[in-house]
Amino acid sequence: MKTLIVLSAVALGVWSSARAQQENIPSKQLIQNIADSLFYGAKGYEKTKAFAGAEVGVCWHDSIYYFSYGYADKGNQVKTDTSTIFEIGSNTKIFTGLLLAHEMNTDAINAETKIDEYLPVNKEIANKVRILDLATFTSGLPNLHDSAAMAELNQVDSVQPLAHVDNNYLLSLLGKTTVLNRYGQYEYSNYSYSLLGYLLSKLSCKSYDNLLNNRVLKPLHLKNTTTTLDTDDSRLARGYDGSDLAPYMQLTGMAPAGILKSNVTDMMQFVQYQLGKSSTISEDINLSQEKFYTNDSLGLSVGLGWHIANRYNDDVYIMRGDTYGFSSLMAFDRNEKIGIVILGNTVNPEEMERSFSRIFRKIKESAPEYKRKIEQPTVKLNDDVLNRYVGTYDIAPDFEVNVSVDSGEMYLQCTNQPKGLIEPINETTFIAKKYGAEFEFVKGNAVAYNQVILRQNGQVIKGIRKP
Repeated sequence: MKTLIVLSAVALGVWSSARAQQENIPSKQLIQNIADSLFYGAKGYEKTKAFAGAEVGVCWHDSIYYFSYGYADKGNQVKTDTSTIFEIGSNTKIFTGLLLAHEMNTDAINAETKIDEYLPVNKEIANKVRILDLATFTSGLPNLHDSAAMAELNQVDSVQPLAHVDNNYLLSLLGKTTVLNRYGQYEYSNYSYSLLGYLLSKLSCKSYDNLLNNRVLKPLHLKNTTTTLDTDDSRLARGYDGSDLAPYMQLTGMAPAGILKSNVTDMMQFVQYQLGKSSTISEDINLSQEKFYTNDSLGLSVGLGWHIANRYNDDVYIMRGDTYGFSSLMAFDRNEKIGIVILGNTVNPEEMERSFSRIFRKIKESAPEYKRKIEQPTVKLNDDVLNRYVGTYDIAPDFEVNVSVDSGEMYLQCTNQPKGLIEPINETTFIAKKYGAEFEFVKGNAVAYNQVILRQNGQVIKGIRKP
């Protein structure tokens, strides 16, 4: 259950992205081509050894596709299939968020209520933290995954440190906390969701397992999703850290933050409910998708567990989970009816996000309206116009783009990337057709163009021209 990085590739990879799929390719073949590239392409799992095994599910409008890769158990050469059970780690938080949504919809809880009403809080932070703050990662409370917290727990048990975080530990830490670190600002936290699960259980006088089963898993018919670790279940994959076997995650007090195991068919069914499939808890699902916190500088909003970013002018909901030997991801675009689930039995959060981006980008860029934008005719501009934009633009620390003109053509070079030609489609907007990238130059005042807006892979990033 490591820190979540949400769709945050500042370096756009302008010259390394593949071109959109050819127009009119059948949907089924497009998805098959994406999966083949993901598994067996030049940078696929087969070559990089990113995952011992993986299950991928993609739904696009009314069609669902499943793809299997590698081994659930390398030692015994057991291959993965759609029934293979994986730990899904922090994706559990989405389910805990649904439990909160139910309490809010039934007026059993007012999410604006301070947690002091239900939990023993240190007087130094009394009457400050709301229940909603726990669900949106803005409480300022300890996160239980930073180096300081883990150092203490590793001294107790270096193999299963988180197994020793029980409810007493959660309450003890709450009683010791005297300062809220950046209260009201986003900081991913396992502790806040552990505490939220405890609070919901206490309020209902039911165990977390009982709440989860009766209020989420049964209503959504998720028969293969469980909090229980059954090592005798032949469907259970082995987890790996690199090439080494990793232990299964054992949690008690932290169960609401990362205990669940599931398979790709259950998780795809769950995503379909997120996309609008009717259920008895549809109101809870809809509430969990509302934006309860937004940080414009991060380009991020947060629902009840869901992280939400704008890509290709649509809201994309995403959550990722990592345990000692597994990585997983769920995401969906409700407007375009796209859902993606990736389950892997090797801990590899970076590859999990790259995999999602590859699938999502290629689906979105296959749309005719996207192609028309990138493939529209270019125009010829004289050097006087082109030279307005020459200079270096700061995008982020250690990342900038340099714009130059040579023989009547404009070139752009990103940090640590080769120079590439960009062509004008009007006086201020340029495209790199081969890479599906767009660059718009904007006046920062009445005279000079001192900003560039980069659009690629659904991301929108602004750069400021250096003096």
